[in-house]
Amino acid sequence: MFALCALAQVLLLPAAAFASDMDLALSRLHLSRGNGGCVTPDASVVCADNAAFERLVSELGVTLAPAVNRGAASLGPRGFYIGVSSTGTPISPGERYWTRGTVGDVSGATANASPDALLVWNRLDVRKGLPFGFEIGSSLGQGIDTSMWLFAGELKWALFEGYHSGAGQLPDVAVRGTLQTTIGSRQLSLQTSTLDVTLSKPFVVGEHYRVTPFAALALLFVRATTGRIDLTPNVDVFSACGPQAKAGSTGTTGDNSILQCTKKTSTDVANYAVFDPVSQMRTRMFMGLEASERFLTMSASLGFDLTTPQLRAHTASDGWTTGMVRQFSFHLAFGLRY
Repeated sequence: MFALCALAQVLLLPAAAFASDMDLALSRLHLSRGNGGCVTPDASVVCADNAAFERLVSELGVTLAPAVNRGAASLGPRGFYIGVSSTGTPISPGERYWTRGTVGDVSGATANASPDALLVWNRLDVRKGLPFGFEIGSSLGQGIDTSMWLFAGELKWALFEGYHSGAGQLPDVAVRGTLQTTIGSRQLSLQTSTLDVTLSKPFVVGEHYRVTPFAALALLFVRATTGRIDLTPNVDVFSACGPQAKAGSTGTTGDNSILQCTKKTSTDVANYAVFDPVSQMRTRMFMGLEASERFLTMSASLGFDLTTPQLRAHTASDGWTTGMVRQFSFHLAFGLRY
């Protein structure tokens, strides 16, 4: 147990321990007049870059999605599991939705000069077995180099398990559903949900070791929304309305010193926008190996896209000629099973 707690502390290191800052900066995802289909009456007014936002949250959603990292067999009605897991997913760091959509490590910069090429999410996982092959679980995770956290819940049902001898040497089969939400970002609300089917077959090696290869097919659903985002945070709305001291005042602070706008409206008010909501689905495949010895269990798996999501209609001036790339991810888990 001590070793497990020590490993959890290492895996859940705060983001400050890493050089580059991958916190979101959605205010930078904007287009000036005439670019990417942005049509505005005033050159000082910008448009939300919805195409970049869609691609950003699509890749981000895959990096933090729950993985299939164990066999189909349940814990049993008295079983309990606690462990840590880590997921690493390569992204497209050179694309503008990552360079402009993340903060970076230089204060005041307009772009992230060196986004991380690999996003890593670490979790603390807890699961409890129930009668009739059911299992419930939850996870608390944090993204390395971000201030974002996630909370997930899951329900698993082992439909077919335990037929491992004689004429019944058949694989274990389980279905699982997960719901997950992110916290820690004021700009983005991101939820993922999955539905997967796992097949596995355990093999006993020696007297104490069990090795279980597994494969799974999963549907991943990503949903993202934002609040009102100030696309020009460096421009003060009140200053843009041409404030002047009201007649009879001195222009300084005091009861008789009231500033008023000389323009009827400030054009910077139009630079507040809500990004178009994103709702996508990906079909994914997982292949891995779980090994256990008495109370200890470890696993490794590889997840990859079989299909990529359909993007919303966009203009040729968006700057991309291809759709989303197929992503893959690596998953490691270590824990204690009672």
